[in-house]
Amino acid sequence: MTEPRYYPGTYADERPFAPAVVLARTGDSISWRQLDERSTRIARLFRNVGLRSGDTIALLIENHPTAYEIVWAVLRSGLRYTFVNSMLTAGEAVEIVDSASAPVIICSTRLLGLGEAIAEALPALEHRFAVTSNEDVSLEPLP
Repeated sequence: MTEPRYYPGTYADERPFAPAVVLARTGDSISWRQLDERSTRIARLFRNVGLRSGDTIALLIENHPTAYEIVWAVLRSGLRYTFVNSMLTAGEAVEIVDSASAPVIICSTRLLGLGEAIAEALPALEHRFAVTSNEDVSLEPLP
């Protein structure tokens, strides 16, 4: 089966070292190969924790290449995602995550406080992860 043109694996095969994502403000970038490999690894994590097609993941993360890796993992897994605005109060963020029926929240270390507040208010969240590295995405369970 041929992958659609927009699939990162297609570009990883054709131009593995070309930038897939570049943030203008910082110049941070990731290549198509990195996007493909990292999103595949994250997709495996999603499968290993029991997520199934149609499940929703709440994302509390800054505009960083890591966000793209997670979003591609979500898409390639048949999952859905909802971004949680970091400017919201904890109560407002809890309402968004709760209304999305998200069994998983992923937050950056910079937004860990808000992520922990959401997780504390929603004990039904099955999995809580923090992005612990911007260089090579590592998702670790929240304490």
